[in-house]
Amino acid sequence: MCYHTYHHLRDSELGEGNNRIVTSKGKSFRYESKYYKTVERLWDFTIREIVFLGEKDFVLESREKFMQHTFDFVDSIGLRGFSEVASDPFFVSPETASKIFNQKMQKLKYELRLNTTKDRTIAAASFNFHEHFFAKRFNIHESAEQYICTGCVGFGIERFAYAFVCQHGLDKRNWPDLR
Repeated sequence: MCYHTYHHLRDSELGEGNNRIVTSKGKSFRYESKYYKTVERLWDFTIREIVFLGEKDFVLESREKFMQHTFDFVDSIGLRGFSEVASDPFFVSPETASKIFNQKMQKLKYELRLNTTKDRTIAAASFNFHEHFFAKRFNIHESAEQYICTGCVGFGIERFAYAFVCQHGLDKRNWPDLR
C-alpha cells in the first residue's frame, strides 16, 4: 500500500522538518500456491498501512510508537504472539541475498507473528524503516541536497481476525472482554 504514497509525492520537496504521516486501507493480491488449502494467507486481503515520511528520528520514533501501541492492543485482546526481526525483499537485484542480510542486521523490519495453533504463527503486522530507499527511487526530498527517510507499518486485517478466531474461537462467550 505504501507505494501509492511515494508515487503521489514523486519529484517533490517536503521541506526541512515537514514530517508527514499518511494512512490508507486497500486490497492487496499475492499468489502463494502453497496456501491454497487454508485461509491463513489469503491471496486477496486487506491492509491498513501507515506511512511515515520526513526526518530519520521522526520516522524511527513513529515506527517504535506504533509497535508499542500494537503490542499493547494485542495484549488487551488476549492474543498470543511475538515480534521478530524479518526481511522483505522489495528490492530484486543480483545483490538481493546481501540486501536481505543487511536488512536483518540493521533491524529495518519487524513482524508481529500471531499464533494460529500452539506451533504455528502468521505474520499479522510489519513495522518497516526504509531509510532513503523509496525517497531516492521516487525523488522525494527534504531539501535540495537531502532525501527524506520513510517507514511504514502495515496490518493484515484478515490475518488479525483469523488469529483471533484461532485463539478464542467463534463463540463470543469465550472471547475476552473487548470494552
